[in-house]
Amino acid sequence: MKQYIDYYEKYKIIPTVDIGDLNNQTLIQQRESFYFLLGIHKNTFKNSSILELCTGNGHNAYHLLTSLNPSSITLVDNNEHSIR
Repeated sequence: MKQYIDYYEKYKIIPTVDIGDLNNQTLIQQRESFYFLLGIHKNTFKNSSILELCTGNGHNAYHLLTSLNPSSITLVDNNEHSIR
């Protein structure tokens, strides 16, 4: 696993799709399908405090903030390129 992390650090990349490549409706459908597969109802997030680890490029955080109305969200990532 470390070899992959080293590769991403060497080339200063994040192994995800650029959020600009997705329209908002596609993003919403992907996230809601993801939560459904996990057995999490979208109302679970409403007025909740959320801690998201390894946030990557922010797809999930973006959806949480724009569609599911949490009271707060804290994002934690150790990849400096993700943080930027």
